[in-house]
Amino acid sequence: MDQIPAPVETAVRTAAQAAPGYRGDLDSVYRRARARRQRLIATAAGVAVLITAAGVGLAQRRPAPPVTVLPATQPVVKPAPAQRLLLSGAVGTYRTDGAAVRLGGRDRVGEILPDGTLAGHPVQGADGWDRTVGLPDGRLVALGPRDLMPDVERPDGPDIEGLEYNLVVAAPDGAVQLSRDVRVKGEAVTLLTATAETAWLWRPAGLYSHDLATGTESLAVPRKTLGIAQVFDGSTQFADLNGDRLIVAADSTRCAPKVLDIGQPVRPLPLALADCSTIANLRLSPDGNVVAVTYLTRQLIPHVALVRIADGRVLADQAPSIASSSLGWGMDVVWPDNRSVTVVTYPVEPSGTYRLKPTTITTGS
Repeated sequence: MDQIPAPVETAVRTAAQAAPGYRGDLDSVYRRARARRQRLIATAAGVAVLITAAGVGLAQRRPAPPVTVLPATQPVVKPAPAQRLLLSGAVGTYRTDGAAVRLGGRDRVGEILPDGTLAGHPVQGADGWDRTVGLPDGRLVALGPRDLMPDVERPDGPDIEGLEYNLVVAAPDGAVQLSRDVRVKGEAVTLLTATAETAWLWRPAGLYSHDLATGTESLAVPRKTLGIAQVFDGSTQFADLNGDRLIVAADSTRCAPKVLDIGQPVRPLPLALADCSTIANLRLSPDGNVVAVTYLTRQLIPHVALVRIADGRVLADQAPSIASSSLGWGMDVVWPDNRSVTVVTYPVEPSGTYRLKPTTITTGS
């Protein structure tokens, strides 16, 4: 494709340049909650049920052979996906094979479940989420703004009064188990990822581990270790963490992310993506050995490449279908297992109802 329609080009650029976390501008808080950077999430593969039958000997005038009684066949339980497919940037009404669900802003965060149905998780404890992480046990960890003075006009800025930035843990039934204001006046903050015990937060000084039980924070990766001037100038907008492995697109336009095993030296990841013009997102596999790189070609066509971190080898590279949208679109990628990713794109449109059709890309090994 030599050219791309203007509305799609605008949408692609909008998605690739989505802003990072809170800077102190109250108006932009709500815009970001409606148009978050493209992430990329997934569904699990099915499994077969094996049924066995017992045999019975049929002989006359001889003792019948013993009958082997096998235990009743148990249904095979479909394994839970390694990563949950959350639609963190979806704003509008969507459906898969079931009922349509309204998502976005102060409403709900969408999730495509392993059976393919679309669910909506209510937003509680904030006015919208900048970032939501799904834990394997069904809980959600999210970070977002809450305006305590919605009817009071006051000057915007990093020291604005009456604004919280809440880190929330919600149970599978939506009940809020934890709500903690992690805002520091004059500083930006955003959520990178989370485990059952720890939330990982970007702050101006670098990447912090935040203990969910106590609220204690520790600086895990100083900004200077990554060799970047500022955390919130776009340098860490596209990043992922799995275990001790951190990958960051320190300069997305160079298509040269950096890999850091926490406590070890930073090294560049060689990418054989000759047509890459801009990295749009990064997502590590569950074992941390492969990264899904979402990028735009020079013709502004979105691609998803699966790249082995050990040597930079491209295991797969595919252009997912993109729904046209006058306002923009979002993309989420997740790994249901270590060999495949699921990609879903969605228009960011307040009006209309849109059907979501995830696609799967495999490493081929």
